[in-house]
Amino acid sequence: MILQSLLRIIIIMAQKTQVSIIMAAYNAEKYIKEAIDSVINQEYQHWELIIINDGSTDGTENIIRSYDDDRIRYHSQTNAGVSNARNIGLRHMEGDYFCFLDADDVYTSYSLSSRMALFDKDPTLDFVDGHVQYTDVNLQPLKKKYIPNFKGNPKRELLLLKDSCHLGQTWLIRRKKNVVYQFESDMKYSEDVYFYLNICNQIESNYSYINETILNYRRSHASAMQNLKGLANGYALFIHKVKHNINCTGIEYWRMKLKIIKVMFLTYLFDGKKPFAALSTIPKYLFA
Repeated sequence: MILQSLLRIIIIMAQKTQVSIIMAAYNAEKYIKEAIDSVINQEYQHWELIIINDGSTDGTENIIRSYDDDRIRYHSQTNAGVSNARNIGLRHMEGDYFCFLDADDVYTSYSLSSRMALFDKDPTLDFVDGHVQYTDVNLQPLKKKYIPNFKGNPKRELLLLKDSCHLGQTWLIRRKKNVVYQFESDMKYSEDVYFYLNICNQIESNYSYINETILNYRRSHASAMQNLKGLANGYALFIHKVKHNINCTGIEYWRMKLKIIKVMFLTYLFDGKKPFAALSTIPKYLFA
């Protein structure tokens, strides 16, 4: 811990490397101020915050425009979904590192500095993650906490949909030349996993994490599991894109399929559906 603190202080004092933080916002007036303030209050101050208003109809825009900080850059679009909004941020980012922050989540004050310290310590790293604290809507900590437990090339872990290194858009990413950073605009489910997979498909990647909490994750997010039809179609599209665009072995591909079949079968059962209804989803993935 002492070494981590010293490295963090060194990084903070240097502060020459810019970090781009991309925030997509849709009707986020209730929480977005706390999200923006958590960026402003970072120990590591050499950042730019790119906020994309995805066609909000509430007071989101007024809150964003109330900030007088040259590091906060604002873009607006008609509602086109979070992937399209994030792609705008990716196209306009100027940092050597980048990450994402949902408009209702909150960074810890050392979220950037602690991860940049690890990047500085290990130049082979492409991604740095950390612990994530689940909270209620009032940011009161819940018992649940996400703690990654994998280090190395995350491609296989992502293919098998493991939670050893992936919760969501929590990675800080080292930006590299000749790598395409782009979300699939037609994906509404598992788009974050596919985004990371696509990066790993282009370069030999190295993932690690710090043993500190980097993010407070509000459990106000609507669960994808609540829309079973959308989730089922989303997984089918994910399988299709992996099959045609991601380099993997036949064994890895089929293990991924079996994992998705298991997830959907159990999801249908937990939702109160009968076993036959759950079994009826299997052909969608076997023949995708």
